[in-house]
Amino acid sequence: MERLFIALPMSGEVKKSLSAVYDSLAPWKKQLRRVNPENYHVTISFLGECDESLTAQVTGEFNAVAVPDSPIPFRVEGMGAFPNLQRPNVIWCGIDTDFWAVSMLANTVRDKMELCGFERDRKNFSPHLTVARVRKADMLDPKFVELCELQKAAYYTEGIFDRLTLYSSTLTPGGPVYEVVAENVFR
Repeated sequence: MERLFIALPMSGEVKKSLSAVYDSLAPWKKQLRRVNPENYHVTISFLGECDESLTAQVTGEFNAVAVPDSPIPFRVEGMGAFPNLQRPNVIWCGIDTDFWAVSMLANTVRDKMELCGFERDRKNFSPHLTVARVRKADMLDPKFVELCELQKAAYYTEGIFDRLTLYSSTLTPGGPVYEVVAENVFR
């Protein structure tokens, strides 16, 4: 069984620029599980555990996804939480990009994954970069909420999305390890 997801990866330069965000969350590392900058990406579709035959079917449909003809620029800015800062589960940085192009790509991916038997995610696609997961929201230091409020409009970096990637994720005690299963480069 493989744990699969489809995402827009961040370049090494963007990840390096965002290491400051990772470092800024260090005072709350007992309350948060920070995402290592090496694993930063924008998730398009989380598929979960797949057996060998389903992985083959997913890979085939993934390879048939029509991707954009050219890279899509983006900016990483702002910090917030899902569902909200009063009861956060996920801490994110915002992605300002060509929403139409990225959401069309997400819809195409969701269409292809429906063909593989996955239930379509009914949530509106919201491009974001998960930077941490909250261990226990009721134990989160109020100073952390202040940090998020202060960072609401912060500019962090910019880059381009130039590929769509199908990843396999292995959970380890040190955090997830991602392996590229397939890629579609924007040309």
